[in-house]
Amino acid sequence: MSCARLRPSSRNTNRSSTNSTGYSYRFIPISWKKPTHCWPIEQEYKSFFHEFDRVFLSLYPDFVEKANALLRDGEQMKTSGLNTEFRLLAVIRLGITGNSEIAQFLHISINTVYTYRNRLRNAAKCPPAEFERRIMEIV
Repeated sequence: MSCARLRPSSRNTNRSSTNSTGYSYRFIPISWKKPTHCWPIEQEYKSFFHEFDRVFLSLYPDFVEKANALLRDGEQMKTSGLNTEFRLLAVIRLGITGNSEIAQFLHISINTVYTYRNRLRNAAKCPPAEFERRIMEIV
């Protein structure tokens, strides 16, 4: 099984199986257990985001400062590069505005996209409805 591991279980659950010895096993998704090393795909994403950040900041070198200028004091990000929230703003600046497209591009959940967008809109100095338009105007 590539997506789940079998673990001995003392209690019977709906998602269990019994082997020939009579022991009951539960299916536990591998993703529930934190790996001690990075999987190759995680390394690929890390490398991709590093390169994305480098290229984006070469095109828009003042993006972090200008995006921070749109946020209220105390809400500004204390980073020189792009964290996930600023990477979300960078993707919006590039014209990708659909939540599902942003989630797929950044390899995060749609819920996370909603949360970050709302948090950033509410942290803006300008009205929330105007925030993303101002992000799009950053040059």
